[in-house]
Amino acid sequence: THVVSHKFYYANGVAVSADGTYAAVCETDRLRVLKVWLPPHPRAGSSEVLIDSLPGTPDGISRSRRGTAFWVSLVSSIPPSSKWFGPALVRGLLARVPENRRPRFPVWGAVLKVSNQGQLLQWLVDVEGETASKIPSAHEEGGRLYFGNLAGEYVSYINLADLPPDGSEVNDIAASSIDQGHEHGPDSKQQYTS
Repeated sequence: THVVSHKFYYANGVAVSADGTYAAVCETDRLRVLKVWLPPHPRAGSSEVLIDSLPGTPDGISRSRRGTAFWVSLVSSIPPSSKWFGPALVRGLLARVPENRRPRFPVWGAVLKVSNQGQLLQWLVDVEGETASKIPSAHEEGGRLYFGNLAGEYVSYINLADLPPDGSEVNDIAASSIDQGHEHGPDSKQQYTS
């Protein structure tokens, strides 16, 4: 193996750009995605922020089918205590607390669509976490966007044709467009905001 770059804090997901000049890397505890230049690019090894101040902890990242954007999966919302202590310190402190004494954070699912230039194109969120929650990965294939689930026993998807266009304001889409493959029915609601 070869080290391209280092000094990341909790580097999690990685996806290579369509032209192969950089990798988009999720830096989970810093709530951002970095652009890391790859060899033989003249800036190979250096990095810059692609998008930061994310509304949750980024986990996985994948390239859109057209190669013009990335899907960034957010596993959890930002704990309120992070505003005072920072997400890295909170994660470290919580790791030392017994599981049965840890605070419970709201279960939700969110995915961002981010352009190659770092522009937020879409924000898809299930605020109740009923049909998509704790999403560690999202993958676009065959006209659908598939979601993994870190804590559940199902994989869900949404038809891309059902999504609002990039840059839309607020849209509600019935979960009937999602095949959950578990006990939650199509009467639940999924909110998509960008």
